[in-house]
Amino acid sequence: MKTSRMWITTLVVLGPTACVGNPILAPDAHGDYEVAVTFSGERLATLTEITLEVVVTDHDGAPVTDFEAIDFEFRLEGDQVWTPRRLGLHDGHYAGSFMFWSSGDHEVRIRAQNHGADHAETIYAPTGHMEVERIHKNVGEYRIEMETYPGQIHEGSAVEVKFWVLEAADGHAVGGMVAEIHFERVSTGGSMTHGATEHAPGVYEAVHTFAEHGETAVRIGFQDAHAEHYEAAFRVTVGEAH
Repeated sequence: MKTSRMWITTLVVLGPTACVGNPILAPDAHGDYEVAVTFSGERLATLTEITLEVVVTDHDGAPVTDFEAIDFEFRLEGDQVWTPRRLGLHDGHYAGSFMFWSSGDHEVRIRAQNHGADHAETIYAPTGHMEVERIHKNVGEYRIEMETYPGQIHEGSAVEVKFWVLEAADGHAVGGMVAEIHFERVSTGGSMTHGATEHAPGVYEAVHTFAEHGETAVRIGFQDAHAEHYEAAFRVTVGEAH
């Protein structure tokens, strides 16, 4: 598996360059610690499991592994609430898996709690952002992107599902097609199909109520101007109701 390494100090706002690789940054000496963060994969994309590794060392270079708890936290820029993911200790470093639900610029940080402390403290907090792209697939001559609104889905919620159909060669939006969006529960096979509406050129969408938690396959099918039929499917995880 390819990895992208982040040595954290002042975060350089790379913006569009995140599409060709995660940012590579210099070490962060934050208080009593230096923190190095590694993300799996060449890109950060929605609905994709990402493995995160965090190495914390003191100023002598010795690993620090005695935190009572350590969390990776993220939020979409402009949001007020952080989403935490607990990391576990593995062979002298901390690691865990997580997923981004929404594309766009994200703030991230690492919070750690020492033994005997009554609260966690931030040991890594870049000043800029990390860009997360939409999950996508190339099908024939088309690039298909998908996103849900809201990004994190819970059972019983009505969700706006959007697909972007683009020419893979130049990213030009492909509009004017008749498309359907199909939803199928992975565990039971129960399914429903909606006719997609096109409110903007090349953007096909439908509103669907996810009645049960678990995995759902979401698929768009369309016929292009050459009478060729194409499909692209993605899986989303529906959480239990709050």
